[in-house]
Amino acid sequence: KFEKIVPRELKVELLKTSVKAISKMAPALIIHTNKTSAFYWGTDTKHPWLGLRLIPIEITDKKLSGKGTLYRIAGRTEAPESICLDEADVRGLEGCYLFVTSFTRPRKETKEAFDQKRLNADDVHFLWEEFARNTRKYMDTENL
Repeated sequence: KFEKIVPRELKVELLKTSVKAISKMAPALIIHTNKTSAFYWGTDTKHPWLGLRLIPIEITDKKLSGKGTLYRIAGRTEAPESICLDEADVRGLEGCYLFVTSFTRPRKETKEAFDQKRLNADDVHFLWEEFARNTRKYMDTENL
């Protein structure tokens, strides 16, 4: 696995490069489909790799129940364990929604059971319309 064979220093450089590129795009919604690597975003406060401050967002829509976890990126933490991105590196991510889900079926779960929990196009549309579309940066560009 990536986590075991890739040296820590290389992971840090790859993550810094990726986050800088993503931040430049200033996305409104990021869908992370590999739940096992979500800790890189900072979902595990004991290991805040990117140093992002994530605010959990409750999703009340029942059809998304069990399909993933939604966060809003609220800047940086000052956690000394992070890979220390400077403020400019993550500015474009502030206010962005991060939805963590999985597209890989656990071995012990049946295909039918997993398909009920798998994110589909309607779910992505709902996330966009309910959360991301109404972010300030997208509202501002619609009036240009």
